[in-house]
Amino acid sequence: MISMGTDEGKTWLSYAEAAKRVRSSGRTVRNWRRQGMPMSWRVDEVGQRYRVVELQVLLAWWREKMQASPVHFYRQRAKAIERGETPPPIPERFRYTAERRQDTRSDASQVTTLPEYPDDAVHGTDASTHAENSTPVRVIDPLADMPTLRGGAEYYALTEKLKDATPGCAGVDEFTADRVDDETAAILADICAHCPMLARCGAFATASRPTAGFWAGQTWRTYDERSAALPGRGPVLAGGEFIERYA
Repeated sequence: MISMGTDEGKTWLSYAEAAKRVRSSGRTVRNWRRQGMPMSWRVDEVGQRYRVVELQVLLAWWREKMQASPVHFYRQRAKAIERGETPPPIPERFRYTAERRQDTRSDASQVTTLPEYPDDAVHGTDASTHAENSTPVRVIDPLADMPTLRGGAEYYALTEKLKDATPGCAGVDEFTADRVDDETAAILADICAHCPMLARCGAFATASRPTAGFWAGQTWRTYDERSAALPGRGPVLAGGEFIERYA
């Protein structure tokens, strides 16, 4: 399918073409659309509809994302330092301090304090309900034939923490990229190391075996392998030094 085209002086790109233009992934471009990036529809030669984005709209979103990305900022800062130039000052939102790192470690002990009945915790009941109601009650469960959700208790603990804390990965597209290079992974690991969600994020990833993304300092592939070999183990704590080296 050749979907790049122009009309009225505008250039329209498909997901694949847009991802190639900004050197990103189709997953990232789709995330931008879900976040509000305007897109239109086109129809190919066999009548199949597909989404397209106008080039200047895409580039405007890309520039905005780059300005908001700690990964992009520390890449540029590292290059400036290595060239012997004066690096740009670090914005407050990109400062990852030792105090914040200590907070992530102190939260690790709370991961083991999980509901005895994780499904009940989600639905608003607690373990005392089971103790009081000793007579079994037959309930028709429409989800009974669904596969068991891995990491239910860990997911509950993670979402509870999200109510009063903002994760370091919020708004950083690289955390959901299909793949990342070693330098990007080092920066992401540093962000994870200072994140207040680190311990719970790692516990959930270990239990649920994600199939995409960057979790608590590791790519999803690492968690898939470790989870298979070490079921029920705790989080893998990140501790890279890329950001500290160029701070």
